[in-house]
Amino acid sequence: LTILYHFRDHPSGRMGSIPSARALLKIAEICPCLVELHLSAITVSEKDYQGVDVYPNTDHGLESLHIDVLRCEVEHYCAMIIDLIFPFLDLEQTKLFYPYWQPRSRAPAPHTSIMKWLTEFRIARSE
Repeated sequence: LTILYHFRDHPSGRMGSIPSARALLKIAEICPCLVELHLSAITVSEKDYQGVDVYPNTDHGLESLHIDVLRCEVEHYCAMIIDLIFPFLDLEQTKLFYPYWQPRSRAPAPHTSIMKWLTEFRIARSE
């Protein structure tokens, strides 16, 4: 099963609703066989960080997570939430991007620090 969610701005010019980390948790709960998830945007807010201790460790088998615009305030908490919900991600297939463009290239900037945190959590869990 593959889910694609495309975020669009509201026709009135207002920003539409961007899913939160709790949406990731809900997707994991209702789609236990999901192997690939592609979201155009997600926000991991301070409210999500404050509740990180109540996020369950899941055994969700999601392999590939692609987020075009990942907005977060504290990167290691964001990575912790993703790791708690989807502990078996293939980090080679997982693509997370900043909400702004790289200068000159006009290509999305990868969230390298979050990927590093995900790698560290994976190493710590295996020890």
